[in-house]
Amino acid sequence: MYSDERSHLDLSGVSFLDLSAGTNGGGYYAASHVTVIMRSAEFQRCSSGLAGGAAYLDSNVSANISASTIRDCRARDGGGLHLNGSVTLNLSHTIMERNVAFGSRGGALNAAGALGRNTIKIQGGTFVNNSAAEYGGMSCLWPSSAMVIDGLAEIVGSTSGRGAGIFAREASSVVLQDVVLRGGAASAIGGGVYIHTMSLLAAIRSSIHGNSAVTNGGAVYALASCTVDLRQGAAVSGNTAGNRAGGLYLSSQSTLTVTGSDINNNIASKEGGAVYVSQSQLTVRSSAISNNSAGEDGGGVVSTGVGSFGRSMVDLLEGTSVSGNTAANSGGGLHLKQSSLTVKGSSIKGNSAGGDGGGVYALSGILSSTVNLRDGASVSRNTAASSGGGLYLQTSTLTVSGSAIDGNSAGEKGGGSYASSSSAVMREGASVSGNTAATSGVYRKGASSPTPSPSPQNNAVSYHFYKN
Repeated sequence: MYSDERSHLDLSGVSFLDLSAGTNGGGYYAASHVTVIMRSAEFQRCSSGLAGGAAYLDSNVSANISASTIRDCRARDGGGLHLNGSVTLNLSHTIMERNVAFGSRGGALNAAGALGRNTIKIQGGTFVNNSAAEYGGMSCLWPSSAMVIDGLAEIVGSTSGRGAGIFAREASSVVLQDVVLRGGAASAIGGGVYIHTMSLLAAIRSSIHGNSAVTNGGAVYALASCTVDLRQGAAVSGNTAGNRAGGLYLSSQSTLTVTGSDINNNIASKEGGAVYVSQSQLTVRSSAISNNSAGEDGGGVVSTGVGSFGRSMVDLLEGTSVSGNTAANSGGGLHLKQSSLTVKGSSIKGNSAGGDGGGVYALSGILSSTVNLRDGASVSRNTAASSGGGLYLQTSTLTVSGSAIDGNSAGEKGGGSYASSSSAVMREGASVSGNTAATSGVYRKGASSPTPSPSPQNNAVSYHFYKN
């Protein structure tokens, strides 16, 4: 079916069944500037050779689709719907299921922005088992498109190479509000969402759960000056990655802000069970990063700078907890390289490492790493099989002010902290107590004037550094 330019149509109750087109719009083609309404419409088993297996919406189309079904449709791009630029789409309480983009982008929905910014509003509905060969099993936004999904919508079982659920790039934005995104599987990166090049992802009271990526970013992958914002009870949980970042991966001057939300029970086969940030910034307020694990380093968080480009930054603020995370090698809670960590009024507790740094492992690259514990921060009850139960520092700087390092343990040296390679360790009003290790509670390698601890246990601030 074809609609001429600038026409107004009401296709409510219409069924489009087993239709096909050699190019665009297997079931329906809306030409430029068309206004179309569909209530209780049905598209099933429609296909096109190019774009829009169910429907192709050309530039400047306004479409309102509600209580409809788009199922088992196929196209090279946009197995269900294809938006060709400057399209306004309102999609409410609609089912999109088993649609396929067999060539490249957008299993259920593909928004191409070469002819202008698409605006997509999705209210409720379910999106189940949609797939794309390369980008965005449920939806692909490219470029400069905006999509808001709310109203208890569910996105389930999407698959693609990159961004199994949602792929967005080049100044696009995605807002998930009261949304469940689960069970996505990416054959490369971004099991739930992939955003790229100055794009935005905001998850508000939403759950990104049980997604997987073969390489990086089990839940979310963000690259190149992107912004990710988790708030108001968002949860990133139970996601897995075959390489880095079971939960969220950010790089190349991207920013992740977590407020009043949880990142828990995610698994990375190598680094960064919960979060991996590279040349990027992580700020966490009143949130929990808990019970994540990594097969190598950084059970909770890995933060790394890149050469001379600068440090990554991690701020744990306002009652944030990093707890119960595990790393097979180093950095049970956090693993830092060429990064700065500030812990203010927050805790790093009950994490464990199979090697060094049960709570924090910090080392330097071209630039040094810094760790700043202040204003009621605590590093407690962390364990390391080797050295540095609480903290392990190499060529790094530790500043402790009005904070506590207590009850940590190490199998070898430095139950509370281990510092080597000329690291500077400074305490101002700190409480250091109850840390245990085979050699000493607090250990500094190469200290010019060490003060030996008389026993492996450190129960007072007066015990400083130990050198054997």
